[in-house]
Amino acid sequence: MPWLFFTILGAFVAYGIHHMSREARRMDGGEKPSFFGPKAASTSKNLPATEMAQCTTCQAYVIKNAVHCGRENCPYPSPQEKA
Repeated sequence: MPWLFFTILGAFVAYGIHHMSREARRMDGGEKPSFFGPKAASTSKNLPATEMAQCTTCQAYVIKNAVHCGRENCPYPSPQEKA
């Protein structure tokens, strides 16, 4: 029977902590945080779109102004040639 007592006690403690944190947020006027963290769509709005092209050598998609990937026959210029 002690497991029942500790289970109920744990539930009361968890509820108390939850209630206290909700009250603190309400008194601070803060926004309720999401359980899953910030929404992905809200953070991705600030990212600029990048034009991609398929590499003729390795068939991977890279940005239009890519630099040399290190492969022997890479069609893109090395960083030293670009500068």
